[in-house]
Amino acid sequence: MAEVLKQEVSRGALRQLRANNEWISEEASSKIPDDGPWPDYSEMHFEDAKSGERYRLSVETYHGAGGSWERA
Repeated sequence: MAEVLKQEVSRGALRQLRANNEWISEEASSKIPDDGPWPDYSEMHFEDAKSGERYRLSVETYHGAGGSWERA
């Protein structure tokens, strides 16, 4: 998943946005390793370059499950 996300940002299809809340751990998608290790929790915000639609990706890796990709 991380690899696909980074490719989409790299080719300009998605733009990573800054989060609105200070408590959200925000890391550039380009710095997330494809094979880990990953942070326990990560939340990132993106915008579709064509439609302007915004999305929120939240991932909880500490317990090995959980996460969502949803319209923001």
